[in-house]
Amino acid sequence: MASIKDVYGLSKPFLQAMDVFKDVFFYSQQIVSEELTHEFSHLSQEQLAVLILIDLSGPLTSTEIATFQGTHKSAVSNRLKKLQMKQLIEFQEDQQDNRVKYVCLSEAGKQKMNAYNDEILAYFEGLFSDLDVNEINQFNLLLSKVRDRLKQHSPLIRVNETKHRE
Repeated sequence: MASIKDVYGLSKPFLQAMDVFKDVFFYSQQIVSEELTHEFSHLSQEQLAVLILIDLSGPLTSTEIATFQGTHKSAVSNRLKKLQMKQLIEFQEDQQDNRVKYVCLSEAGKQKMNAYNDEILAYFEGLFSDLDVNEINQFNLLLSKVRDRLKQHSPLIRVNETKHRE
């Protein structure tokens, strides 16, 4: 059986970089879910993911959230109902089509997300306090490139492109 390197012609340094990326993804997910969610300890990981998604992208429909999360709309509806009961989100009607409702962070949700983001910033500032300014700039540059390339393949981008064409 051919190895991934043989099949895709990937160099050893690139394969090592992929392994590092997977490790970073895994460990950062663990840290965020286990150590940095004090503001949201009463939420499920799926509910927190909805709040983070809305915080990053702005208002979305429940269908867009389901598409991005790769789940059924009914599961998202249940999450949204619980988040609304906790007063962390609210629904706003589309100005041109009253049938379309967007999920937005409520004022309480915005405050909680700000506190969450502050908590993450403080954690990672401590974690990387030994880096100098040049290393931080290189780190930011590389992560920005990774993010931009991943965004090109994100389901959310496809959803937003469709929304803008209509």
